[in-house]
Amino acid sequence: MFHAAGDTGSTRGPESQNLVWDKMVNDFTDEEKEQPLFLFHLGDVIYSFGEAQYYYDQFYEPYRDYPAPILALAGNHDGMVAPRTSATSLAAFLENFCAETFEVTSEAGGLVRTAQIQPGVFFTFEAPLIRILALYSNTLEDPGVIASPTIGTSQLTYLETALNRVKSDKFDGALILAHHHPAYTAGGKHGWSQEMLSQIDDICSKTGVVMQDLREWLVRVSRKDRARRLSWQFQILSESWNEAFSAASRRGKFDCACCALRRRRGKVANDILGNVVLAGPRPGSPCLMPQRRSVLAPITTSI
Repeated sequence: MFHAAGDTGSTRGPESQNLVWDKMVNDFTDEEKEQPLFLFHLGDVIYSFGEAQYYYDQFYEPYRDYPAPILALAGNHDGMVAPRTSATSLAAFLENFCAETFEVTSEAGGLVRTAQIQPGVFFTFEAPLIRILALYSNTLEDPGVIASPTIGTSQLTYLETALNRVKSDKFDGALILAHHHPAYTAGGKHGWSQEMLSQIDDICSKTGVVMQDLREWLVRVSRKDRARRLSWQFQILSESWNEAFSAASRRGKFDCACCALRRRRGKVANDILGNVVLAGPRPGSPCLMPQRRSVLAPITTSI
């Protein structure tokens, strides 16, 4: 089992954010529940601009008692920088989530949580029975963009390579494509990222990896019972994943990592990542994004 949350940055104070994280921390002491192995953050760690000065109040302080590793994909606010500043887009995200080693950054303000060692802003996260392909959907408020003449096609190259490896490895676990902006949605504040969806579909068709298509199902769900059906679907998925992770934790190295995590509760347990694989592009330099939020930015990583 693992936690997943997004859009957690808060500019109005930590009260509501702390309520959520306190409940998540309680999951590690509830003997009737499987303990989470990690948190996968779905983007917008920081609001409204993803600069280093906001990381302590909006990330390190709220998570100070969270005893498991935290991985993250970058959201649009994580890549934004305030106008007329010298900050570089994504520089703070790279420093705190894509470090070369597990080190305590200055943004942590003396807290013990270390930076994460993700290989880049798009990467593959592998754990028993699950593989997550994390993409970066850029700095626009809407829609999400993973490739264009402005930012290049490096993420499409990565996605094709990652999906081909899924086939060559004959991976039969859960495969998830994760990105901050919705590729499609039934209602809600943000609209569909139709170009992004088309690009992902083209790569899936090219590689022969079929992803479950929820679009037709979402359109058929009426407004009257949408919430009930979605709740049921997610409950079934959650129960299946929990059972899978429970089975995986009873055998092999993952059990050892869980035991170590329980023994070290209250401390940073990034060493659990020794039992998973992070694969993907390591950034050669920070992404040189323009400082205006309405402009896309080139991604300077390489495969």
